[in-house]
Amino acid sequence: MAAEEIPLFEDSQPWPRWLAIFAAVACAGVILFCSILAGQQIQRLQSGQPAPGALGIVVALVFVSLMEAGVIFFFLTGRLVVRVFSNRLTVQVIPLPGRTVPFEQIERVELGGINALREFGGWGVRWRPGAIGYVIGGRQAVQIWLKSGRRIVIAYDRSEELARILETALERWRRRQEW
Repeated sequence: MAAEEIPLFEDSQPWPRWLAIFAAVACAGVILFCSILAGQQIQRLQSGQPAPGALGIVVALVFVSLMEAGVIFFFLTGRLVVRVFSNRLTVQVIPLPGRTVPFEQIERVELGGINALREFGGWGVRWRPGAIGYVIGGRQAVQIWLKSGRRIVIAYDRSEELARILETALERWRRRQEW
């Protein structure tokens, strides 16, 4: 990308807050469960009873707590960033690496409804055979069919606008290629 190139469209959407709250509650439940197990093992050690795996449980508790802090941080700070340039699309869920799709790889663009749970098993960056989904929210999704037969699905609150702009940019790019 040239330093002076300005996107035709650029948008950023954070994760839905309910998803961050759900992740925090789920993580708190797992930490509570691990804490109870660790507490039982510590009580056994203090009473002189054998406590097989006590150190492992404590290490697992620390490891799980750190991982879950990372998950909560991801949902609180992460966001979907979509950019349409004159010859390509970029999509990224920060802090993960992004993807650039040159227009020459795109066969067609469609807008349609989406059920995140049924089609991708949930929200986030989701893989399934023949498709990758960037599913953040909304009831509409932009489906980008690649010439390779694979599909990229972007579902978020401004999917309709993204589809319209992407189709227009793709059509202009194709007309320039014909010259």
